[in-house]
Amino acid sequence: MELIKNVLLVFFGYISGSFPPAYIAVKLFKNKDIRKIGSGNVGAMNVLRNVDVILGIITGISDVIKGFIPVYLANRYSIIQWVPLLVVVVAVAGHNWSIFLNLSGGKGVATTFGALLALSLNSNFNLLVLIPSIIALILSLIFFKDFYIGALLAYLVSPFSFLYFRKSWVEAILILILAIIVIYKIRFDLKRYYEKRRKITP
Repeated sequence: MELIKNVLLVFFGYISGSFPPAYIAVKLFKNKDIRKIGSGNVGAMNVLRNVDVILGIITGISDVIKGFIPVYLANRYSIIQWVPLLVVVVAVAGHNWSIFLNLSGGKGVATTFGALLALSLNSNFNLLVLIPSIIALILSLIFFKDFYIGALLAYLVSPFSFLYFRKSWVEAILILILAIIVIYKIRFDLKRYYEKRRKITP
């Protein structure tokens, strides 16, 4: 019974993450396909920049919520320590490769935030584990003035932070997989930043 329950929690995590608010909002209110607009990314930032500010904000909040809900449920109903973190990973994977959009999707940053927010509500979760990533993100925004560079460094720091504070190789590996999933999706943004900096630097 416990195995079935955990499998269902993980499955729901992927389905919840796959739900595409950006696609639905733009299709419903603008009758357009967000995958053919701007970067083609099915996420809040693309909606915000290239469609409508209000729709972008609604999409961003929805992306946070769809990461929050399945992890909150995993916190509450699973007795296995690392299952909620596994749900974090599959929820973000669902957002990035949605089963409802032929495996297209977004970049997973907002969904990660919602999922980790839910994870932080777990009484067994040490909030200190998130501090190094937050510091890396803030310092990157100050010195590089680019969100995706900050996201890159925050995700790269996170596996080491989990290993140090949580003392769990399983969780460290799961958070490393999460980092790879997101970094893979933001690789073109990182490339654009590099090319822009190369043009500026003599």
